[in-house]
Amino acid sequence: MAAVNNEESSSSMCEFPYHVFLSFRGEDTRKNFTDHLYTALKGAGIHVFRDDDAIERGADIECEVEKAIRHSKMSLIVFSSDFASSSWCLDEVAMIMEHKKHHSGHNVLPVFYDVDPSEVQKQTGDLAEAFSGDGKRFKDEKIEGWRSALCKVTNLAGMVLHKRPEAGFIQDIVKKVREMLKRTILHVPSYLVGVDAQVKDINNWIQDRPEDVNIAVIHGIAGVGKTTIAKNVCNLNFEQFDCWSFLKDVRKTSKQYNGLVQLQMQLLSDLSKGGFQKINNVDEGIIQIRYATRFKKVLIVLDDVDDVDQLKSILEVGKWLYKGSKIIITTRHGRLQSFHDQPCKEFRIMPLDDSESLQLFSWHAFRQSQPSEDYLQDSKNIVRYCGGLPLALEVIGVSLSGRSGDSWKRAIKEPEALDGGKIHEILRVSYHSLQDDRDKNLFLDIACFFIGEDITFVERIVESCDFYRNVGIQELIDKNLISIDKDNKLAMHQLLREMGCEIVRQESPENHGERSRIWRHGDSFKILRKKTGSRSVKSFILDWEQVNIASKCLDLNTDAFASMSNLKLIHLNNLRLKGGYENFPKGLVWLCWHHAPWDHIPVDFYLEDLIVLDLCNSSLRHVWHGIRCFPGLKILNLSRCHGLGRTPDFSGLLCLEILILEECTNLAEVHKSIGNLQNLSFSSFKDCINLKRLPDEMCQLTSLRTLILSGCSKLDSEIPNQLEKMKFLRVIRADGPLMSQLQKCAPRMWSWLMRNSTLSTKRSIDCLPSSLVNLSLANCNIRDDMMPNILSSLPCLEHLDLGGNPFQHLPERSNFGPLMGPLDNYMFGRLDLDKPQGLFKLEQLLNFDMEMIYNFGLQKSESTRITQDNTNFVAMTTQGKTTIQVFQDGGISNIYLRVHEIPDWLCHATGARHACYCVPSSSSFDICGFNICVVYTCSDPRGNFESSSSAKIRIEAKGQILEYTPEIFGVPEANEDMLWLSHWKLSCKLEADDSVACSVILPSCFQVKKFGIHLVSPHQNSSDKEGQTFFV
Repeated sequence: MAAVNNEESSSSMCEFPYHVFLSFRGEDTRKNFTDHLYTALKGAGIHVFRDDDAIERGADIECEVEKAIRHSKMSLIVFSSDFASSSWCLDEVAMIMEHKKHHSGHNVLPVFYDVDPSEVQKQTGDLAEAFSGDGKRFKDEKIEGWRSALCKVTNLAGMVLHKRPEAGFIQDIVKKVREMLKRTILHVPSYLVGVDAQVKDINNWIQDRPEDVNIAVIHGIAGVGKTTIAKNVCNLNFEQFDCWSFLKDVRKTSKQYNGLVQLQMQLLSDLSKGGFQKINNVDEGIIQIRYATRFKKVLIVLDDVDDVDQLKSILEVGKWLYKGSKIIITTRHGRLQSFHDQPCKEFRIMPLDDSESLQLFSWHAFRQSQPSEDYLQDSKNIVRYCGGLPLALEVIGVSLSGRSGDSWKRAIKEPEALDGGKIHEILRVSYHSLQDDRDKNLFLDIACFFIGEDITFVERIVESCDFYRNVGIQELIDKNLISIDKDNKLAMHQLLREMGCEIVRQESPENHGERSRIWRHGDSFKILRKKTGSRSVKSFILDWEQVNIASKCLDLNTDAFASMSNLKLIHLNNLRLKGGYENFPKGLVWLCWHHAPWDHIPVDFYLEDLIVLDLCNSSLRHVWHGIRCFPGLKILNLSRCHGLGRTPDFSGLLCLEILILEECTNLAEVHKSIGNLQNLSFSSFKDCINLKRLPDEMCQLTSLRTLILSGCSKLDSEIPNQLEKMKFLRVIRADGPLMSQLQKCAPRMWSWLMRNSTLSTKRSIDCLPSSLVNLSLANCNIRDDMMPNILSSLPCLEHLDLGGNPFQHLPERSNFGPLMGPLDNYMFGRLDLDKPQGLFKLEQLLNFDMEMIYNFGLQKSESTRITQDNTNFVAMTTQGKTTIQVFQDGGISNIYLRVHEIPDWLCHATGARHACYCVPSSSSFDICGFNICVVYTCSDPRGNFESSSSAKIRIEAKGQILEYTPEIFGVPEANEDMLWLSHWKLSCKLEADDSVACSVILPSCFQVKKFGIHLVSPHQNSSDKEGQTFFV
C-alpha cells in the first residue's frame, strides 16, 4: 500500500517490520482456517509474518523465527487438535513467551481452533498423548519448558471457535488484533498542541455518518496544520472502513508528467490492495476507481489540493460513493467545498493562541512544555512573531534548540533569518498559485499598503481599476491569503505579509527607489530626500511621525515625487511639502493625506483620476472653491477637519458613493448640491455638533441606504420633513449627542443614564421611511407612549437600537405592525426583561465580550450573575435587576453599577482616595492592565455638576502620568451605593518591582467608601480570571 510505505510511523516500522507473528500447526490448518485468517489480516492492512513464505530456503529457520518474533509487535497462536504433536510449534510458543517475559509490550493472542482451552492448559486429551510420546524423545527440562509456556498462554485472554461459523470468527480475530496493535498508519509530529478540538469536530462528522454529507474540506493558511490534523483523523478512524487511502501532495504531484494518472494509480492500489489493472489515462482511471469504490465503505484523504480540476480527475467517483464512505480534502483554497455541487462540511483551521503557541515552541526548542524563566520573555517575543503558525513555531524552535543565551539575543533581532527562508518558501506557494498577475499585484498592494484599511474602500479601488480583477479580493480570501476582521478591516497573517514584502524587496535589493512599493517610512524619507524615486514605484507610504526626529529639520519638496510617474496609491501623514504640484504624478487613484497642511486643496494638484480621497484631520477651511470635477471619485472622507464650516459644492462628484464627514465640529452647512449625488449610498455626519440642518435636496438621493446623524445635537427636529420619501433608505442612526455636551444640554444629571433628545417629537419618528431595515434611536428620550408609532410604521424593520431611552415596557401585540424580523435586544436601553412578552426572537448580545467581564472581576460578585435562557438571550444582572452597561471611552472601559451592599471581593479596600502599589519581586506574572474600583455615594443626586468638578482618575506608572475624566459618570440615588469599575489596558506591561500610584478625584458631594486596584495578568486562566487584586 503506497500510502503506508511512505507514511508508516517511523518508530513502528523501523522497530517492528511486522505487526503480527502467526504461529500455527501447518498440517492442521494451513490450507483452510489459517490461510483464511492470514488473508483477512493482510486485507486489513496488517503485516503478518508466516514462515511458509517469509523464510528463504537454506536459511537457519530457528534463528529466522526467533528474529521474526522479536521484530513483531504481537504474536497470534492458533491452537489446533494436533498442535502439541509438533515440537517445532511448541518451541515457537516457548520462544514467544520467553520474549514476552522480557518485553511486556509484546502482546500474545491465543486462538483455540477445534480444541478446548482447558485441554491446552492441563495438557489433557490429544495434547496429553502428544506429551507422553515426546517424553521418550526429549529431555524432561525441554518438556517442562513447553508445559510452562502452554500454561502461561492459556492464562491470557484468548478467542475460542466452539461451533461458530469460521468467517465471522475470523472477522472478530481481525478486529481484536487491530485493538491490540493500537496502530497508527500515518506519521504525525511527536508534539501535537491545540489540535484536539478540531480533530474531535471532524471525528464527530465521520461518526455521525449523514448520508447527504460525505465530503469534508479542511482549509486554512499554509503551515497552519491542515495535513497534520487530517493524518490524525485518519489514524483514529481508518479501522471503521473497508479500505482507505491518503494521497499526499496532490497539488505538487498533479503538476508532474502524467501526475494525475500517478495519483489515480496510488488510489487504486490502496483501495484494491494492489489488485488492479494498469491505466493509461485519466478517463480509464476514473472508471476503475468508480468500480473499486462501488461496494466498499472507503476513507479517502486528498492532501493539499488547489484546483477543482484535480478533484474531478482523481475523484469523479464522488457522486457514486458507497454509503458511509468519507472523503477529506485539505486545501489552502476556501471555495473547494463547492466541489461537484455536492454538500460539503467545512472545517477552517485557525492559528494557535498564545498559550498553545508557547507550548508548541517550547517542545521544539527545549523538549519541555514551557520555557525556563531565563528564556521566557524571549520565547514570548518569538511566539508573537510567529502569529500562531505551527510551521513557523516548529522551524524556529528547532533552529534555536541548544543555542546559548547570547545566540538567542542575536537571533531574536532578526527572527526571519532563523529558518533560512524555509517558512517564506512554503508560504510563497500560495502566492504563486494565483493564476492572474492582477491578483498577485493586489496581494502585494494589500501586504504593503492596505492592511488595516476598510474593505469597502479597497473594494471601490479594485472595482474601478483595470490593474486589478473585480473578483481579486474574494480570490485572496478564498485562498486564505487575507481575511476581514470584525471591524471590516483587511487583515493578513504577519508572516504572509513579510513574505509579500520580501517579494517586493527582491525586485531591487539595493535600490529602494526601483521597487514597486515603498512601505517603510525610513526608506520613503530617504527616497524623497535624495529624489531617487522611479517609474517603478506604484505605492508610497510615509508617516512623518515615524521618521527619526533629527531628520525632521530637513525640507522636502513636491518635485521629489515627479520621477514617480506611475504612482497610484499614496498614504502620507503629518507631512509638509514645499513647492507646487504641477509636476506631481497625474495617475493617483488613492490619496490618503492625514493632517494635510492646506486650508484648501491646491488648484494645481491634478486629482481627476482619484477614486478615494481621504483628508482626515486636515487643516481645511474650504475643500475647494466653486465646482471641481472628480469624475471617478467614489469615496470622500473629510472627518475631523475641525476648521471646515461648510461642505464643498458636490456638483462635480457625480460618481460619489461614500461621504464621511464625522466629527467636523464646526461644520454648520451641507451644500444643497448633495442632492445631485444619485450614486451616494452611505453618508455619515456623526458628531457634527454644530450642524443645524440638512438640505431638503437630500430627499432626492434615491441610492442612499445608510444615513448616520448620531451626536448631531443641534439638528433636533430639522431632519428633512420629506425623509419618508427616501424609499430606499435602509439604515438610520440618530443617537444622542456627544457625552461632552451632556452637562450643557441636560437640565440635571438623572442617575447614570442621562441623554439629550435628538428626535424629541413624535412627528420626527412618524416621518421615517417605511423601507428602514436598521434603525438606531439610542439616547433619544423615547418614552413608552412613542413605541407603537415606531414599530407600527416600520414594517421592514429587523434591527432596532433603542439603548438609553426611558421607556420600560413593550406595547401589546395588537399595537405592532407586521414586524417579523428578530430585534437585537442588546440595544433595548432600560427595558424590563424580567417578563419578555414573546413578541420577538431575542438574539445573543452583540459585542458581548466575556473576557472583558472577567477582566472586571464581576464574576466574583455574589450579587451579580450571568444568565442565558432558552431564547439565546444573554444578560448580566444584579439581584436588584439592574442591567449592567459598559461604556467605551478612548480605549478605557467603564461600568457603573448600583450596589446594595459592598461586594465581598472589595472587602479589603479602605475609604482612602489614593493608593500606591509595588509589584512584588517574587511575582511570576506580567501585568497587562488594571481595574480601578471605587464604591461611592452622593449627598445631592439631583444637583447640577459643572465640568470643573468632574470625576477624575490619575495614574502614575512606568514614569508616565495619565489623567482621565470620563465622558459619562454615574450618580447614585439617595441612600444608594454605586460601584465604578474602570478597566485600563497598558501599552507596556508592568513587571516585578514596578510601582503604580493611583488617585481618584470626585466632586465635593461624593463620598468614597471603598477604593482599590485590581491588577490583570495575561496568564490568568478561566478558573482564575481575577488575576491579582490588591486593595489599600
